[in-house]
Amino acid sequence: MKWFSVSERLQHWFGWAAVIITAVFTSLWAFWGIIENFHEGWWYNDVWKNIGVMFLQYLSLAIVFYVLGVIAVWKQKVGAILFLILSICAFLFFDEGAGRFLAALPLLMLSLLWLLGNPTPRVWVWRVMLWLAPIVMVVSGAEPFWRVVLVGRTNDGNFGERTVKGNGVTLTWAPRGPGFPDSGVSWFRAKELCARLDSTGTTVLDSDVHYWRLPTVQEAVASLTRHNQNAGGVWNDSTHTATYNTMPDKETPLWDPHSQVIYWWTSTDADSIRAYRVVYNGLVTPTPKRLYPAYFGFRAVRNK
Repeated sequence: MKWFSVSERLQHWFGWAAVIITAVFTSLWAFWGIIENFHEGWWYNDVWKNIGVMFLQYLSLAIVFYVLGVIAVWKQKVGAILFLILSICAFLFFDEGAGRFLAALPLLMLSLLWLLGNPTPRVWVWRVMLWLAPIVMVVSGAEPFWRVVLVGRTNDGNFGERTVKGNGVTLTWAPRGPGFPDSGVSWFRAKELCARLDSTGTTVLDSDVHYWRLPTVQEAVASLTRHNQNAGGVWNDSTHTATYNTMPDKETPLWDPHSQVIYWWTSTDADSIRAYRVVYNGLVTPTPKRLYPAYFGFRAVRNK
């Protein structure tokens, strides 16, 4: 048995710490990126645009860490310098102490580990760095890829007024337009637009007429579907959670699979500053009413 000096042992463990931390960071970004790609992204009609967004937006950080990790295994000092540069960029990008601490400092430590370390055996170093993140990405992305791309989401192309029955709820949902927009609005703006929609749901009037409204959280949960079948959603007022017989999806007759909107406001307050929003997959979360990112939308309803 070969006995290592303390220095060699430290180099060995520093090196493996660098390998494992880099591979774990890469895998976490790969996991998050591929999940978000099929959850939030993949909504364009053009498949090549979807692929481009997947790599440029959702998998870009995983790719950066993967490339830097491979370079660091090949040429450790070069990799250490590149991680140092990335640490400096993170420090300059974040203008708050918390962001700088959580991003720049770990990258600086990673740079030092690569500089001081010497992981062995090399064959296992290469295996971990080359294969862990891709395996994580493939495994975590298999189900959403099958559901969204291979099987595909139900889309009958009808984004007009729809009456949806199911699970004890019958509602008429507004047609595409100001009552069913393709961009984000705040909860306050959504309530205002619903109150001012004309009877057709296509024109915003100058004053409130209250033909339309936001659905309650119970109504939204109960109406969600999967492949034209009601998902069996039930809202529990006591636990503030929704349960389903089948996980719903971003499909017609309620959703537009090719819209960036994946969250809908409901009329139900969570507290004085938050309202419940429902995701197309059935998740319900309390959200500040003032927020209006592009993917926060709504669809007005009225009782038939």
